[in-house]
Amino acid sequence: MDALTRIKQYISEDFDTYNACFAQALQTDNILLKQVLEHVAAKQGKQMRPIIILLSAKLCSGITRQTILAAVSMELLHTASLVHDDIVDDATMRRGQQAVNVRWDNKTAVLVGDYLLSKALALALETNNIKAISIITELGQALSSGELLQLFLAWNTNPDEDSYFKIIRQKTAMLFAAGTSIGAVSVNAEAEKCTALRKFGEALGVCFQLKDDYLDYVSDNNGLGKPAMSDVRDGKITLPLLRAMQKAPQEQANRLVQQIMSKEIEDIDAVRTFVMQYGGLEYTEEMMLKYKAEAIEALRVFPDSETKDALLQILDYVIARTY
Repeated sequence: MDALTRIKQYISEDFDTYNACFAQALQTDNILLKQVLEHVAAKQGKQMRPIIILLSAKLCSGITRQTILAAVSMELLHTASLVHDDIVDDATMRRGQQAVNVRWDNKTAVLVGDYLLSKALALALETNNIKAISIITELGQALSSGELLQLFLAWNTNPDEDSYFKIIRQKTAMLFAAGTSIGAVSVNAEAEKCTALRKFGEALGVCFQLKDDYLDYVSDNNGLGKPAMSDVRDGKITLPLLRAMQKAPQEQANRLVQQIMSKEIEDIDAVRTFVMQYGGLEYTEEMMLKYKAEAIEALRVFPDSETKDALLQILDYVIARTY
């Protein structure tokens, strides 16, 4: 039994309530919409975001109806962003199954994404919590802004770490930070606790993305839900490759980045070898440990408890996972 399964058992009653509420939010009489939503809901991933929302609320005082609604709202918003991202990225797979834009078409994917976004905002309003509503709306803006920044920087022939981390903070890290924050505000936690949980969530999110980028170079297709080395195939340069480029001879690095950005790479294994040769993976691991330390430090304002330990177990899981 992995850490996430154990933690789900720890909050099993509230997690069941969340899942029931999420399923209810996807109910519709529209035949095509129903088919697409059932396809999307069939693979919900690790469900890490709703877990950290529930745990954050529990750490501050206790899980409420507002917490459940906030968690469902955020997951709907995240799902909408994934459906739209797959169109932008011309993705074919999502969580081990065909992306909506492939199973149906781009028009359907756009409309379903819009529907999910509207549903997310409607549920946010149901919380009657202005702070929770603000977090949801700010998250939606940040995700779009982060995606646009990533598109803009895709044309940058001199990618750098600052730009890489800026994208992470506006996308993955923002998702996790918004999750821990909304859990806290859903129970009207004091400012110090809200701030601490936001810092924890942001550091956790950075660790999550760093691990994803690391796994892209060391995993096969099994378990990732997407082809291995998919970032390189898509012309994306992430931290393992960025670091290797910094350490490699400039001419070799420049030649490689041009090939990747123009999507003219024929020997994918050569890129993997390049990253390993010049320490890209080791550096990515070092950065994960740096942000792990930041996440642990953020939770020091809370006394030791089973709930705090559960959040720290998630942090360990994120870094140790193999998919």
